[in-house]
Amino acid sequence: MKPPVEVFKNSSATHGIKKAKPHEVVNELETFQSRKYIFGGQSFLIDKRGMKHILERHHPNLWDGSVKSQQSFLNKEMTVNDVADAIESIMKQNREELIKKGTKFSYQIRGTYMGQQYVVGFQKGRVDQFYPEK
Repeated sequence: MKPPVEVFKNSSATHGIKKAKPHEVVNELETFQSRKYIFGGQSFLIDKRGMKHILERHHPNLWDGSVKSQQSFLNKEMTVNDVADAIESIMKQNREELIKKGTKFSYQIRGTYMGQQYVVGFQKGRVDQFYPEK
């Protein structure tokens, strides 16, 4: 898998990445089923709403055009299920931390998937962030 592309806000170039039409992400998520994980008796969820946000912010084929101070993109070859699999893998790598921190607060975990470092963010047990770290 190729490393992600990074774009910076003060750069006028976005490495050829163009803003996607809003219906494209909806179409991509049409068959996506939420994934629920139990760690230490606590429920963690990857749902359509969280996945939509992740794809619109970080997938080059589904990007909504928004840019933060440092913008990172997933590999364009990643499918929705690849993204969910990567999140699942990082959650399993951080099992003990998830059990300890639980589902009452917002926090981030870090892990490696296919040689790339990623950040996964949670808000009360729901995945709402996933992006590659440089």
